[in-house]
Amino acid sequence: MQELDEQQERFVASNITFYNNMEISQFKKFANLIGLDQGEDIDEIYDEISKADRVLELGSGYGRVIEVLRRKGFKGVISGVERSLKLREYVQNTFNEDVRLFKELPLELNEKFDAILYVWSGILEQERDIQKDIVKQCAELLDEGGKLLIETPFKEIKKLGDLKEDTKTIRVKEEWGTLSAYFTSAQDIEEYAKEAGFKNIREVYYHTRTNLSRIFYILQK
Repeated sequence: MQELDEQQERFVASNITFYNNMEISQFKKFANLIGLDQGEDIDEIYDEISKADRVLELGSGYGRVIEVLRRKGFKGVISGVERSLKLREYVQNTFNEDVRLFKELPLELNEKFDAILYVWSGILEQERDIQKDIVKQCAELLDEGGKLLIETPFKEIKKLGDLKEDTKTIRVKEEWGTLSAYFTSAQDIEEYAKEAGFKNIREVYYHTRTNLSRIFYILQK
């Protein structure tokens, strides 16, 4: 178990370093390359969260989702969690939102939320057992009837990264670092949701403007 914990720590540390070393402008270029820079993913599920009083976003990045929600006129309280201090400070300075930093599990948040967003493949950047733990903790953070919305590529990886089919691992290699990921399947999500006690799972498929196939898993407590 200690060996596994050390492996997980290296996995997470490598990813944080990747984002700390990446320029914000490059982050935005990636969003444009994928076709999510204008909030196309949020367009697909906005009706699911539009009336929420409190929304939590896991992995706030440079504030893409926060900007989209405010542009759409979302009136609820938006909170975010971001591992990278560089990105957290950027979002706080740009949007003046309450964005809290976490470095490891558990998420030490006391309030409950109506919806939790985990978009742009954020869950993939954790190893499988950590993904499972995060889904469990999200269930605990949600009010009864609340929703966890997880967004990932559908079946294949294009544009960014290389997928090894046998291990379901992904590597994104850039000059400033390497991002490691685990490709989460529908079966994985179903297992995580069941163990976390979610009552219902729905799937929403869509395509980005750059013709990438994506999927939302909507887990309801």
